Amino acid sequence: MANPFLRDDGWYDLTPFWEWLEFISRKIHAQKDPYASTRPWNLRSHLIGNCGEFTLTLATGEMFDYKLHNGQGKKADFQKYETEVKTSEFYVSPQLKHPKDESRWAKYFELVALDEKRKRSKIMGWCTAQELKNGFVHDFGNGPQRVLEDFELHPGLPPTWPYKI
Repeated sequence: MANPFLRDDGWYDLTPFWEWLEFISRKIHAQKDPYASTRPWNLRSHLIGNCGEFTLTLATGEMFDYKLHNGQGKKADFQKYETEVKTSEFYVSPQLKHPKDESRWAKYFELVALDEKRKRSKIMGWCTAQELKNGFVHDFGNGPQRVLEDFELHPGLPPTWPYKI
């Protein structure tokens, strides 16, 4: 059965879920904002991240955990698959970025591109933590980040996922 939210060009249509994604993102922002560990580089960062995680939900049927739990920052987004999802608003040539000094490194990282204006997202590929640690370092203004370009990623989902996309 074809995925009704996946377009022929590889983009997932988030339109039917947009209001819900905005709602849960506002709730998470309100919960996390008081904590010093929150990095509010973008006031819509929770929406951006939730859109990326939800894209994997649309692709696989595995529901992402959209509820905030104490200690959640110590776990990967999809803990069962040891996968951290990174979402980029720069969908033409997205980069997978992770803070260089971050103590939490999942086994795998998945990059999702988000076109917020058109309410759509696209799975760009994955890498291992070691591949990302070998990526170039760049400071975009919020501290040094390890970076990989979208073309440096493996297509699809990491090998821990039983799904093929």
